[in-house]
Amino acid sequence: MNNHDSIFLQTSAYYNKAMLFRKHQFMSVQEQVKFFVFKVPGATSSGPVTYDGKIIIESLTEHFYPLIYLKKQEFKAMPSQMSALSFPNLVNYELVFGQNPFEQLQKNTFEYSFAGSSIEAWSYYTMAVY
Repeated sequence: MNNHDSIFLQTSAYYNKAMLFRKHQFMSVQEQVKFFVFKVPGATSSGPVTYDGKIIIESLTEHFYPLIYLKKQEFKAMPSQMSALSFPNLVNYELVFGQNPFEQLQKNTFEYSFAGSSIEAWSYYTMAVY
């Protein structure tokens, strides 16, 4: 694990209309995974909330074919530490993107969309990029 990653928290309830851009890169060939956390709209007093998400990855080098694993976690109260969240791995995940290498060949930009819903006030996705 490294200390070069960032955790994102978008406090606006209308975050889904804005895009969050951030450039990350693997620091060495030994680094094989990047971990991220992002917040999605939580449920309100009127009930569950649905949302659409989009992940866009731009390759900085040739022959980069990312595997993206996502895991949703929901809480009634804001978690005290993001490091306490459970991150996905090759065995334990909810969504995965990039498993078909033939769809990724000759691409420099990888775009993946998903839809979800929240039943608790604080909803997060943890993400691992291999």
